Amino acid sequence: MSDEYDGTSDVAEEIDDTPAWVREGTEDEEFSVEGEDVSKAEQMVGSSDVIEPANDVELVIKSVKVDKYVPEGKPDDEWKTARMELMLVVGKRGVDGKGKYANKHFFPRIGFAVNRAAGYDFSVNAAGKPTNYYEPSGGFFGDYNAFLIGLGFKTNPAPKNDSAFRKALVGKSLLVDIKKDRKQVKDKSTGKYVRVDEYENVLVYKPPAKVNASAEVAEAAVS
Repeated sequence: MSDEYDGTSDVAEEIDDTPAWVREGTEDEEFSVEGEDVSKAEQMVGSSDVIEPANDVELVIKSVKVDKYVPEGKPDDEWKTARMELMLVVGKRGVDGKGKYANKHFFPRIGFAVNRAAGYDFSVNAAGKPTNYYEPSGGFFGDYNAFLIGLGFKTNPAPKNDSAFRKALVGKSLLVDIKKDRKQVKDKSTGKYVRVDEYENVLVYKPPAKVNASAEVAEAAVS
């Protein structure tokens, strides 16, 4: 059953499209890392069930979990990368100000930490070629940089990401532009990502809206 808008109601039907990782949970309450300066990282593509593009959509954070990637054969404390697994829900105004797709869920995964102290070589990719992907200014941190800015946090350095920080995110809202793009999948024969004829939504996290000072003063005077 799809939760896409069918034109018969201003509010999309809410369904249980929650992935297994959200229901099962991977949160490590004690996981904590100091923030790096990710302010130069650029946002990358996310994923979700496909709807038409929309701008300035309010999403509310419903849950934040942590997924740590531990290479095979390594102990848990030698994790290599860590991602936040988010449950974001479209606010009651929907994507059109009238409730369209209200309560629709998105489940982005945002990379926020790499374990530089564990001795992994982050200067090369899986094919052994040089890469800056895991540098503080690299693509791994792009969504994280945009996400934090969208919530009003500084990213030079980013905040300490611990259990208290993640719990404090729940209930906060942020603005996004919802884009639509062709999916990228990994070609098993070449190891490279290619575009396919299937679409996904991309969440572009936006900085907090700036209040017009003169308008604010005028409104205060009227009231």
